[in-house]
Amino acid sequence: MLAETRSPGALVAKNVTFTSNSPSPSEGDWGTIFLKRKSSGTAIENCTFEYFGSTSGSARGGITLWGMSAVDLKSVKIANNTFRKGKQDAMHSDDGKCDPYDKTNKVEGIPFCNKP
Repeated sequence: MLAETRSPGALVAKNVTFTSNSPSPSEGDWGTIFLKRKSSGTAIENCTFEYFGSTSGSARGGITLWGMSAVDLKSVKIANNTFRKGKQDAMHSDDGKCDPYDKTNKVEGIPFCNKP
């Protein structure tokens, strides 16, 4: 369940590996990181995302932009990350536009952004 946030919040993650806690990991073991319009100040840099993309709940990619497009993100840095072994796309936005984030991140075996 996604809680509605009334005040701004940020995630700062640098050199972090977001992965499964399963002894036998597989694609889709965990869902997503949700970002909303009030996520300003978020910085996700030099991280590795793997085994993400569970199709339960509202997860749509390693990073899901909730009810918005990437152009709506203000003061958010998502750069130099690697997305691999995912069950869904690296990033999801409702309109399928993930610019400029698609240029500064690397994917292995999956598309970076969904195509509506």
